[in-house]
Order: sequence, then structure tokens, then C-alpha cells
Amino acid sequence: IAQDIFQRLLERGFLCSDTMDQLRCEACERFLADRFVEGCCPLCGYEEARGDQCDLCGKLINAVELKNPHCKICRATPVIRTSKHLFLELPKVSEGPGGGEGRGTGGGARIGRSAPLSPAAARRYNRGPRPHRPVRDFKSPFHLLLEPA
Repeated sequence: IAQDIFQRLLERGFLCSDTMDQLRCEACERFLADRFVEGCCPLCGYEEARGDQCDLCGKLINAVELKNPHCKICRATPVIRTSKHLFLELPKVSEGPGGGEGRGTGGGARIGRSAPLSPAAARRYNRGPRPHRPVRDFKSPFHLLLEPA
């Protein structure tokens, strides 16, 4: 089923390939998910910021922006590596039937019957979808059957 869905997304042009920088722990021999990286927040200097956000200042951050990052599993210093990923082209998917309907206008906007969105969430929602990476670098239980590019 997953392979069929993947093939249909690929055939319809809803997937794109791109590269991104990630932290890799050479000691653990793996790319690190945000929850396995800790370091100094580049914004406020908090020493125990995680790879996705700082609990002191509350700002969202990218793991590669952390100062003095370390792996939470083995405490080793990870290195930045570029890896290739497939992204789901959410802007293209949203252009299909019903795409873009229900967009709010800012503070107080609603999605369906949900509670009002915060002004920041409404801005992200109104901005529309961006390409999304559905998976990370990990050992997958299945293999994608792709023709060599």
C-alpha cells in the first residue's frame, strides 16, 4: 500500500528531491533527530536547548544552528552532513480539489469548527503549505523502488 501511494505521488509530480544539512553522530553512526541533540541556544545562550527549540526563550531553532551541540545518547560532538531527501510538495497538493479553501484572515481565524488560531498560527496557516520532508534518515523497514535518476 505504501509503495502504491508513493508511486502515485511521484507520478503526479507531488514529490521533489532536495538536500539539507543535518547533524550526524559519527560515534552512533546515525543522523540525529532533534530530540537527540542538545547545545547552546544561538538566540539566548541557554546551555540545554534541544535540537528543535529552546525551553528558556521558547524560540524554534534548527539543530545545525546550536552552538556546541552534542549527542544526547553518547555525548559526542556531531558533525554537519548534507543528505538528500524527498519532499512532499504540499503547495501542489493543496492546489487540487478543495485546495486553499477555508483560509483564515489572521488573528481569530478558524479551521473548520476548531478554536480560534493564535495570531502566529494564523500567519503560518495563511502563508500556505510548504514542501514537507515526510521521513528522516533512518533504517527503513521498506525500500522505495525508484529508477536511477
